[in-house]
Amino acid sequence: MGSGLLKQQVTSDGANVALIIVCFLFPPIAVIIKKNAIKDYNVVIDLLLTLLGFLPGCIFAVYVVFKYWKGCDRGENALPFLP
Repeated sequence: MGSGLLKQQVTSDGANVALIIVCFLFPPIAVIIKKNAIKDYNVVIDLLLTLLGFLPGCIFAVYVVFKYWKGCDRGENALPFLP
């Protein structure tokens, strides 16, 4: 039972690492995938930042992916390398 939970966690972390890569290719797509909604305000902000300059859009997309890494909205620690 414990190994299934560990495997699910590794898969989730692998998906988040892939999203970090997508952040540098096309930032709004990474935010859409992570937030699972097109009409979210984070997507609009990232789209505007990407249009103003590619680097600000990338930075904001990475921020959103780290913010919701493991469920920060549920009160858990978002960054995987912090205790």
